[in-house]
Amino acid sequence: MGLRQAGILGFVFLALLSGCMFPTGKGLQTGDVIATAQIPTAPAPISPLESPVIPDATQVLSSRVPITGASEVLLTGVDQETLSSLNPLTGLLVSDPSKLNRRPVLTKISNFPPEGRPHAGLSLADIVFEYYIGEYMNRFLALYYSQDTPKAWPLRSGRLIDAQLTNLFGGILVYGNADPRVETIITRDLYNRAIPFKLAGCPPVCGEETHSATGVWVDTAAITEWADSHEMDNLRPDLTNFVFDAAPPSDGIPVNTVDVNYIEWNRGQWKYDPGSGQYLRFIESWDETKTYPLIPLIDQVTNQQVNYSNVVILFAEYIEYSPTYHDAVLWDNSTGKRAIYFRDGMMYEGTWMTVDNQKPFLLLDSHNQPMRLKPGTTWFIIAGISSTFSPVSDDQYSLLFSIP
Repeated sequence: MGLRQAGILGFVFLALLSGCMFPTGKGLQTGDVIATAQIPTAPAPISPLESPVIPDATQVLSSRVPITGASEVLLTGVDQETLSSLNPLTGLLVSDPSKLNRRPVLTKISNFPPEGRPHAGLSLADIVFEYYIGEYMNRFLALYYSQDTPKAWPLRSGRLIDAQLTNLFGGILVYGNADPRVETIITRDLYNRAIPFKLAGCPPVCGEETHSATGVWVDTAAITEWADSHEMDNLRPDLTNFVFDAAPPSDGIPVNTVDVNYIEWNRGQWKYDPGSGQYLRFIESWDETKTYPLIPLIDQVTNQQVNYSNVVILFAEYIEYSPTYHDAVLWDNSTGKRAIYFRDGMMYEGTWMTVDNQKPFLLLDSHNQPMRLKPGTTWFIIAGISSTFSPVSDDQYSLLFSIP
């Protein structure tokens, strides 16, 4: 593959680095391009809170720095210092490379009951996973790696799917409590990389009554300190499966708005903002009218609307053991399932795979080649395999969640 014009980011962490092979097609080979650049000066990251007080927005400064004007070099010519500063989950250089010398922290964040809104800390995660927990409700699992939040809130219970996601991303799981059946699986699969509320003090996990929608919050930087002080294996994992490119693929369909519907009173929406190049999150409002209009989702920590660079829908098989006891099949997906990608106001069809249960998903485009995400953050929606996805208008599509 020849070099592209300077200024186009081709940050490529390839499956070939871990020995993975793409199922068909040429795939990417050693010698393909990776972009590098001098790390721009960036503000220092925020310090952990000493008490459960939400800081002003001006105190929250991102340590993630987009690469601009990057020149491309061969993969074989990238020096180790540059590689150590590249976040494999965002495709961005970080101003403090030491942040990447640890395991990601994955924190459970509740979406129901609505008294736990607006959420705190969703804007500061590199990745958020959204999935179904039963009775038409969803929940979030936020992954913090290149930076932290002083308050991830509200913390809620662990679910079966959390063990799979935490292992796929080599992380540490923080949760409030868990059904004994779930606790057994989480402990079996993660061992001491699972930190429930009952195990950790304040900090890193503060508050009371983990069954409350508003009772408990997490300082994610303090989780890393707690892990180090308790002799946990907290070494940097191999997360090199995603591919990033500042230039969007040419075969996308213009789509400005993506609706995510579970039921009338549980809806979300992503709307592309050309000015910022980000997708803005809207959520249903609970008020006395019971009409549930969509309103901007404002993060308590940043006082800004939650926004992400990429939105990805992964279709997966859910297993329902009871109305509030579910799992989803994420591991051992070697044949591929449907994926829909949104970046830069465009929609792309593709597939996703897990050929290694200890590595992130492989994200493939419609040509069975690595899907090139936009450098930045990604919000994953794990939809039931029978969910419908259909157009509302020329530039708006709607996902209606369903499981068999």
